[in-house]
Amino acid sequence: METVLITDLGEQIRRETGENVFLCYQCQKCSSGCPVVEHFDLAPNQVMRAVQLGQKEMVLHSKTIWLCAMCETCATRCPYDINITKIMAQKEGIESEVPSVPLFY
Repeated sequence: METVLITDLGEQIRRETGENVFLCYQCQKCSSGCPVVEHFDLAPNQVMRAVQLGQKEMVLHSKTIWLCAMCETCATRCPYDINITKIMAQKEGIESEVPSVPLFY
């Protein structure tokens, strides 16, 4: 049985953001430092693994990319300086899986 790795999503992200998702080796430092990880359906390291495996629909329809606080804690903790925040900001015009929240005023 042959295993085929689909790298299209990772290559697309590299072209659009300059970030190499294939450097991630799942140390989980990004997830352990995330201040809002408890509200995600996929931890940041799980998003990275899904991207590496080409699971585009899983990533684009997860709540994680919509709930990310964009604080860049994950990026500063990454030993390979992968800017996960920059990667999660690439949403391709997909509608949010998270209900709208009225502005606080």
